[in-house]
Amino acid sequence: MWEHDLLKKRLEVKDGYMDVGEAPGLGIEVDEAALERYRVEESEPTPKARYLAQKRILRISWPGAGTAQRVWEFTHESRYQAAFYQGNIPGFEKGVSLEVFEDDGSPAFEKQYQRLVEKGR
Repeated sequence: MWEHDLLKKRLEVKDGYMDVGEAPGLGIEVDEAALERYRVEESEPTPKARYLAQKRILRISWPGAGTAQRVWEFTHESRYQAAFYQGNIPGFEKGVSLEVFEDDGSPAFEKQYQRLVEKGR
């Protein structure tokens, strides 16, 4: 939305205020061509839906005693978030990291992904 105002005349905001237009209604004229450029078909998945549909592995590493680390891996944000909210994995604090591995099409990724799916992660 910030790339284009979708209006034929830009609304000028100064110090948090803008003048009230004198034209009928809201006093603005919608740029119909801009609306057409940004049209989204209802049948098309949203960017969020496309992102969530892709395979990935989320790895959370939490420092343990000495050089040891505790590591949790999940196949989906919802599974990671459920474990977090249930108190099964620690919160993010100094030394905790989250790595995201996108599906690179390799057999190694698929094998690890399927192993996590079988564990319900």
